Amino acid sequence: MGEDSISGKLRSIYTQNYSALDRFDRFYYQVQYPFSHRNWKAYFAWCVLQQALVNAFVAYMKDRNRAIPIRDFYILVVDEFCKEMEVK
Repeated sequence: MGEDSISGKLRSIYTQNYSALDRFDRFYYQVQYPFSHRNWKAYFAWCVLQQALVNAFVAYMKDRNRAIPIRDFYILVVDEFCKEMEVK
C-alpha cells in the first residue's frame, strides 16, 4: 500500500529500530541462567533481573563510549554491589 499506509509506517519504524532489538536479544542470550529452573518464580526473577542488567549494560556502553563483553559487565556489577554491601 506504500510507505504512507499503516503497515508501511510500521515497517519503517521497525527498520529504523530493529538493530536495537537484535542487540538486546544477542546480549540477553549470551548470559544464561546457571541452574536448572525448578521453581518458576526463581526463573521469572532471574529473567527480570537479566533484562534489567542488559538494559544497564547498553546504557553503560553508551555512557563510557566503549564496548566490553556482557559477562565482564556482570562481574563489574557484582563487584560494585559487594563493595557497597561491605560493613564499614
